[in-house]
Amino acid sequence: MAKHVTISTTDIDDFSTESFGHVIAIGPDGTLHIVWKTSFAPGNRQIRYAQSTDGGATWTDGAGGGAGTFFTVSNPVSDSNYPALAVDAAGNVYVVWDDVGTDATLYLRKRN
Repeated sequence: MAKHVTISTTDIDDFSTESFGHVIAIGPDGTLHIVWKTSFAPGNRQIRYAQSTDGGATWTDGAGGGAGTFFTVSNPVSDSNYPALAVDAAGNVYVVWDDVGTDATLYLRKRN
């Protein structure tokens, strides 16, 4: 018998003008992790993170914030792009992105 999948339309980020470049991963405990790029204006793009422990019904920053919160991973005033995400067997979250400011630097941030 076929297994049915329900797609959620839960709003994770309604504060930016655009959200794109989404990457999702599932941790060893079933936690969903997502990163995405937001855009407020040319040259002001941020990488954000949220997690869900209830299958995507609600999303939080993973640091005690309530439902609907997220964590800004990158510098709040920068031109951050191309987020990638990985979760290891211990549940540590790794986010990497490119900041195309004056030095075009690649960044890595670990969250446990």
